[in-house]
Amino acid sequence: MELNKCAKCGKLFPSNEDLCSNCLSQDLKDLETVRKFLLDNLKKNTIEEICSETGVSKKDILRFISKGRFDDIDNLGEFFTCVYCKKPIKRGRYCDDCLSKFHKIKDELSPK
Repeated sequence: MELNKCAKCGKLFPSNEDLCSNCLSQDLKDLETVRKFLLDNLKKNTIEEICSETGVSKKDILRFISKGRFDDIDNLGEFFTCVYCKKPIKRGRYCDDCLSKFHKIKDELSPK
């Protein structure tokens, strides 16, 4: 088994996970707190409001989104938007259209 550095606390630990057992335990609690908040509060909320109401950091909420932890929540698009075009999204930081545009530009700029 390899040694990894915990993405939250920086502690070295033997595992293939991103977080050590201490941080993973808190991370699962934070995930459940945010999920409960989202399911109980179906109105539009900003990430800042969600952070304020749940006590979970913006960084952690964005990480949960990027890993698809809220894909089963139907109205999630009402809460989070593409940072480029502001379209509702369920995962990551950019919508599929913007990602496609970025990849096309990258491909055009890459040497052939």
